[in-house]
Amino acid sequence: MELSPAPVKVHIAQVSQRVTEKLDQKRVQEKYALVLFDFDKDAVGPFNQEIVKRIAGRIKTLPEATVEIVGHTDNTGKEDYNVKLSQRRALTVYKMLTAQDGVSKDRVRHSGVGPNPPLYDNGSPEGRALNRTVTILVDYVSAE
Repeated sequence: MELSPAPVKVHIAQVSQRVTEKLDQKRVQEKYALVLFDFDKDAVGPFNQEIVKRIAGRIKTLPEATVEIVGHTDNTGKEDYNVKLSQRRALTVYKMLTAQDGVSKDRVRHSGVGPNPPLYDNGSPEGRALNRTVTILVDYVSAE
């Protein structure tokens, strides 16, 4: 059995999640995982633009929060290209997020890690599609 090296187009209607984790007595980290990107692209579609706006709304309610945007890719192609692609993806989301009123650029960092470490198994088309993403970490001290 031969496998085709050509990419397989995968359509995902929606994959977004928020995970909240208490790191200590008062420090909280919310993690948003968004599948935003088509193969070899750094453009955010209309549906995912709305998700980014909702996250911006959440960030506005947390004026002391810091935000880290991390771009990811699948493992298709050369690693150095994928790292640059993941950086472009993170920058795209950074620009969208900081364009919203109430989200200060000095509270938001962005970076790209390419395919390492993979968030999902790159052994299947679905796993590779899920790895073409950006994660957003919102870190703050809870008033509770």
